[in-house]
Amino acid sequence: MDIEEYANQDYVSQREITIGIPQPRKFEPNPSIYLTKMEREIITLLGKGLTRADVCQVLDISRHALRSHLCRLKKKSDVFYI
Repeated sequence: MDIEEYANQDYVSQREITIGIPQPRKFEPNPSIYLTKMEREIITLLGKGLTRADVCQVLDISRHALRSHLCRLKKKSDVFYI
């Protein structure tokens, strides 16, 4: 057996998988869902890429309060991916 054959005997060729770049989801507001001013501000800030800690600091609310708002948003509609 040739040295190169011996070295490559465990090699298994794999097909390359192309992974696409994820596209940001576009938010289209549903007019039948009522959002409070705070909920709209939270969605806007998260949509701009701020972290939850940053949102709490900007809106001067606790992490528990933010968690409550996010839970209410999720219950109102499953459109929001947070």
